[in-house]
Amino acid sequence: MPDDTQDALPAVPSPSAGDEPHEHHMHLLGRYYRQVEAGRKTIEVRVATPHKRDISVGDTAVFHDRDTGRELDVLMQRITPYPSFEHLLRSEDAARIDPDGPPSELLANLRGIYPPAKEALGVLALAFDHRPARPGRPMPMTAEEHAQTVAHGATVPVWTPLSRRGEQRSWTDL
Repeated sequence: MPDDTQDALPAVPSPSAGDEPHEHHMHLLGRYYRQVEAGRKTIEVRVATPHKRDISVGDTAVFHDRDTGRELDVLMQRITPYPSFEHLLRSEDAARIDPDGPPSELLANLRGIYPPAKEALGVLALAFDHRPARPGRPMPMTAEEHAQTVAHGATVPVWTPLSRRGEQRSWTDL
């Protein structure tokens, strides 16, 4: 993918020293919620409304499943603004935005959710970690459930006492 970061809007700053991280609530369609829950979706795309521009690195996002009312929380790791969905999709990994959808349809899907007037505000790529952000909250699914969402035989970098240099190992080696 070409690097269009020079076309992106200025980066959203992290909270300054002494500021407390904030909690931001967002509703997701059930299919996207399940992707987040499984740890496969790690970037949420939103238009840059004033409320969404308030999100900072280190803040908590609480995702609500529109279908079931369930919720899970994640920690914001990166917020990258872009002038349009096209610019965002040139720089971000589509598989982290919608792991189950064809990348060729992602632009049309985003524009089906947000009308042109909303996109004109700019768009945000909100990258997050799968782990819970609020203390004492359980992981969204058990380790056994999560293992079933990962393709067996795939190789991933793993840091374990047996792999002190982060060599790639298959999930079946663990």
